[in-house]
Formats: sequence, structure tokens, C-alpha cells
Amino acid sequence: MKPFRSEDLPVFSRLTSAEKQNAVDFITSALEIFEETRAEGFQLNDSPKLLWRALRKLGWTPQSDVFDRIGEHDVVNIYSPGPIQVFQNLNFFDWVSLTLEELYAAPLHQYSRREAKAAELAFQTAVDLFTGVKSSTVFPDIPEHYVEEVGTESPTKFYITIHTVSPLKKDGQVVAIMAISRCRLWDGVPYAGELL
Repeated sequence: MKPFRSEDLPVFSRLTSAEKQNAVDFITSALEIFEETRAEGFQLNDSPKLLWRALRKLGWTPQSDVFDRIGEHDVVNIYSPGPIQVFQNLNFFDWVSLTLEELYAAPLHQYSRREAKAAELAFQTAVDLFTGVKSSTVFPDIPEHYVEEVGTESPTKFYITIHTVSPLKKDGQVVAIMAISRCRLWDGVPYAGELL
């Protein structure tokens, strides 16, 4: 992963002042979390320790069962409403070619497409958790599906299974969700269905 593609940071430059500040805040927070985790003597690839540090720093409370669901190779993303990706474990970077600018200065869905039905189910799962229709960890019935990057320098393609989604709370209110997924390499078979 490289920090940016050009000196003028085209994605970042198009943001409003408030969006620029948010992007700077997100990357600053992420770097602090990585530094604090390492300073405590933990490996950065120890996802439960890294994510626990992130949640403590953000002041968010996870469901009691969610850390038991994280496998060694799982990709974990934390999203606030929007959806805005707030934090991710290091396994995430094994599956994307985004620059840091793209990751922190634009919505993730701007750079990816997935099977339409899976995208709709993932969106509905997030809505159900953010609106309180569901209030605890869910195991969504979203089948493994194809995902591809778009608009990046070296687009990746892979399959993903979102196996666990859990609300994160502050003062009893859902402020974010944690999605835990397993990815596997794309087998080279062209996907012919609709992508969103």
C-alpha cells in the first residue's frame, strides 16, 4: 500500500473542509491505535487485541460474544453510519490495493462493487442494526459472493463471506457496526451477474 498516487492528492483535494478534517482524524486515530497496540507489547496482526484497543480509544462497547467470532485470517471492518469505514484490522490490507488517500478520503463503496443481491442483504443488515430492528450480534444469511475493486491502480478481485455483524454502542446507542468476513482468492471465472 502506498500513501498516495500523486503530490496533489486528487481525492482528498475534492473534499469539503469538514470532510478533510474527518479524513485526517480517521488516519490519525488509526495510527495512534497501531502505535499504542505495539507499545503495549502486542503484535499488530493480533486482531482481537488491535480491535479492543480501537474500541477503547473510540469509547465504543462491543457485544460480549463478538471477539469469539474473529478467526486468525478474518477481515474485520468497523463502520459508522454513512457507511464510513472507521477502522479495519491488518488482514483487510491483504485484499485491497487502495492507497491510504482512497481509504480515508472516500467511501469504500466508491472503490468496490459486489454481487447485487449480496450488496442489498449487507445494506439491510446494517440498517437493521443501526435502527435497532436487531440489537445484538447477527449472523447474516449473505452467501459467499464476488467483490471487485474499481478505479484503483491495481484492482483486486476476490470472494467474501460476511459471517458476523455486531453493533457497537456508546451510552446505550448504536454508533457503529463491526463486520467480520472471510475472503478467498478469485478463481478467475468471469462474473456475469449484476454488480452494485
